[in-house]
Amino acid sequence: MIIVKLMGGLGNQMFQYAAGRNIAIRNKTALKLDIENGFLNDFYKRKYLLNHFRIEENIAKFSDLPISLKLDYTSNSFFERGKRYINNRIPLDGYYITKERNLCFDSNVFIPRKKQYLIGYWQSEKYFSNISDIIQNEFTVKYPVAGKNREIAEIIQNSNSLCVHFRRLHGISLGVISHAAIEIHGSLGLDYYENAISFLEKQISDLKIFVFSDQPDWARENFKASPPTYFIDHNDDDQNYEDLRLMSLCKHQVISNSTFSWWGAWLNNNIEKIVIAPQKWFADDEMNKQTKDLIPEKWIRL
Repeated sequence: MIIVKLMGGLGNQMFQYAAGRNIAIRNKTALKLDIENGFLNDFYKRKYLLNHFRIEENIAKFSDLPISLKLDYTSNSFFERGKRYINNRIPLDGYYITKERNLCFDSNVFIPRKKQYLIGYWQSEKYFSNISDIIQNEFTVKYPVAGKNREIAEIIQNSNSLCVHFRRLHGISLGVISHAAIEIHGSLGLDYYENAISFLEKQISDLKIFVFSDQPDWARENFKASPPTYFIDHNDDDQNYEDLRLMSLCKHQVISNSTFSWWGAWLNNNIEKIVIAPQKWFADDEMNKQTKDLIPEKWIRL
């Protein structure tokens, strides 16, 4: 059995599921999702969000989890210390705990192991590119597009549509700001978007721009472009999968330094799509060194 620890927002959970799904297929075993431990101390109070997609949704029970997650680390008794000591050297239940070392692709996760618990973000399509058709299909929203989303989807599909995504500040849409996270992630300047749209206007005629953002009022006030522009702000955080679906329907993408917009671009099945991604993904330079496997080769970094 492969169990993947889900954590973070929707984009992160999608990477974790996709990697776990591929590893389970390679090992000819089941994939289960730990939807509890990754959210226990989440600063932003995030939760499991993949239930809106056509995934293989097998939720791990407490009894499925590795013994190492059940050991009492608060007790200093001889018995508990002994169990922890043994399990650290020879897992009592045969589970191999795979912890991501950094954000670079690590092929070691594919070493055959029938019982494995995955802890990490796994932010590269290299973890699942060989099953891209399966992932594309399973990240289809369960429900038919309806209402205002349907109206917008029709405009998107019948135009040279360009998705532009702004992530202003990490967590701002949830009303909770971590200054430490801001120092790591940062936000992109308007010059990045202006350069990207200028580049695309030379390649594509009659663009229509569809703007998505965690701070739509800021985007409406500050983002100006010559092509017709639609600001998509009617879906709340509980319907972010609807925004993701609309984003993926656009013909082309300008993404932000966000796994959410990464997936909007990756799920776009237009064979002629142009995707613009930022050269600098993190504000932290050391973290940026780990992003060489994050952006697919065919995407353009500006």
